[in-house]
Amino acid sequence: MRATSCWLPLLVLAVSTPLSAQNPLKDEAYLMPPAEIAKLVDAPRQNNSLLSNLSPDGTRFLVSHTGGMPSIADMARPYVNLGGTKIDARARRDRNLSVRGVDSYELVEWRTGKRTPLQVPDKARASGAHWSPDGKRLAYIANFDDRSFAYVADVATGTSKRVGSNPLNAALVTRLQWAGNGALVVVEVPANQGPMPEVPAVPVQPQ
Repeated sequence: MRATSCWLPLLVLAVSTPLSAQNPLKDEAYLMPPAEIAKLVDAPRQNNSLLSNLSPDGTRFLVSHTGGMPSIADMARPYVNLGGTKIDARARRDRNLSVRGVDSYELVEWRTGKRTPLQVPDKARASGAHWSPDGKRLAYIANFDDRSFAYVADVATGTSKRVGSNPLNAALVTRLQWAGNGALVVVEVPANQGPMPEVPAVPVQPQ
């Protein structure tokens, strides 16, 4: 009863407010919600800065900037569902890395307020930023359209450099890890991995 009474006002608002000029019974297309609902959904929450990703030496924190809600094209990317694990088979990564990501990073020195943009490769969205043990480097995954790579950024300058030549297998391991000696641990796609198996057009057995 408590949950029902909490949601009922929102449901009444959505039903009682008319949808623009579109006719949901006639037009087979995406329908825009009432302006009040759209304003709530499109609120720029991505502009909030959380002071939670602090460097190990306590001098800087990392700010992530995103473009807001994912697009319909991103949500429509093909994926396979393996026992509840959703995989973007084309890019060999978790589907969430294809749908959502970080457009840019910014390093902030909290004592002085100095801000250093962190270079993210063109046509890529970043994810899983992780400080090195000494706080001088940041490792993150750069997710391109069809593959992902490991990148390491220099904290002092913000410049990034790709690590390794092979793309990552980010299906289950979606964050890079630092070893105690400062080495970066990654999971790469095997060099001899073949294409994804195709589903036969005709079933091989009764369904």
